[in-house]
Amino acid sequence: MTIPRAGRLQFCCTASLEGYAALRHAGSLALVSVQLFFAALQALKQEGVQQFNPEGEKFDPNYHSALFEMVDPSKEPGQIGQVTKVGGSVRARTLRCALCLCVCVCERERERERERERETP
Repeated sequence: MTIPRAGRLQFCCTASLEGYAALRHAGSLALVSVQLFFAALQALKQEGVQQFNPEGEKFDPNYHSALFEMVDPSKEPGQIGQVTKVGGSVRARTLRCALCLCVCVCERERERERERERETP
């Protein structure tokens, strides 16, 4: 099982409790596939493959791939605001960068900073 497939299946399984309830009603085949997924994740962990979710960390191009910037006044500029796909690594080597949205400084804040710089001698 590859890391992208594992990530997609994990997203589907953990998207919501209603989704899990729907899987239970879908039949035993869906439950077996979920159980196989978690068994495969456990096997990958035993070999040193780990998934990482960098939400809230500072952006690092060695581990993260930015899709686009987002405005979020509650977070620091340069932080990761949202993760769309988790990353994967084996020991210290990155297999797949995490796809994420980075927090940027909004234009109003930039204008305010410029005005403050102009006002101070």
